[in-house]
Amino acid sequence: MNEGISVSEAINIARDLKKTRGCAVCNHIGDSVLHFFSWIYDLAEKEEAQKENARLRGLCPFHTWQMMSIGSPLGISKGYNRLIKEIAARLAEDMATSAEAARTIGNLMTSSRDCRICLLERKQETLYISQFAFFLKTEENRKKYTASDGLCLRHLQSVMMEIKDADIIRFLMRHTAKKFATITAEMESYCRKRAASQKDSLTQNEKNAYLRGIIHAVGSRQIGHPF
Repeated sequence: MNEGISVSEAINIARDLKKTRGCAVCNHIGDSVLHFFSWIYDLAEKEEAQKENARLRGLCPFHTWQMMSIGSPLGISKGYNRLIKEIAARLAEDMATSAEAARTIGNLMTSSRDCRICLLERKQETLYISQFAFFLKTEENRKKYTASDGLCLRHLQSVMMEIKDADIIRFLMRHTAKKFATITAEMESYCRKRAASQKDSLTQNEKNAYLRGIIHAVGSRQIGHPF
C-alpha cells in the first residue's frame, strides 16, 4: 500500500493518468457526474424523484443544461413538470413589497452552493486530491506521473496545497512547465503548417495541442462548480 491510500486507489489513479491527455482529476470528477446522471431515468419515471427534484429546486444552471444535453424532451417534461408547476404557483401569490418578491424569486432558483451535483463534485474533488497527493509520495508513482500529461492548473494547485515535500513540489513544477512548453511548440507548429498549406503533414499532437492547452490552463468543461 501507499501511505494514506489503498492499493486499488493507487491503481485507479495510475489508470486515470494513463487514459487521458487532459487532467486526470477533471476526468475523475466528470465520471462521477455522469454516473449521477443515471438519475435522469428515475426523474422521468418515478414520482419520488420528481418530488425530491421539486423540493430541491432542480439543479444549478450549468448542470441543468448539462442534463438537457443528455435527457430527452419527453423525460425532462415528465421529470420537471412538478417543479415548473410549483414555480408558477409561488409566483402567483400576492406579495406586498419588492423585497418579498425578490426573496421569493431567489428561493425558486438553485445556485452552485446547494446544487446536488456541485456538492458531489466538491466532495469527489477533495477526496481525490488527497489521494493524489499521497500517490505522488513514491518514486515509482512519480514515474507514472512523468509519463502522463499531468493535471490542469486548478487541480495542480490543489495537489500542491496537500504536499510538504520540497522535492515533490519542484518535480511537479518542472513537469508542468515542460508539458506547457511542449504544447506551445506544437501549437506554433500547427499554425506554421496551416499557414504554409501543409495540412496533410500535421501530426495528431499538433492537431489537438490547442485543446490540451486550454484544458491544462483552465480545466475540463465537464467541471461546473467555480473556484
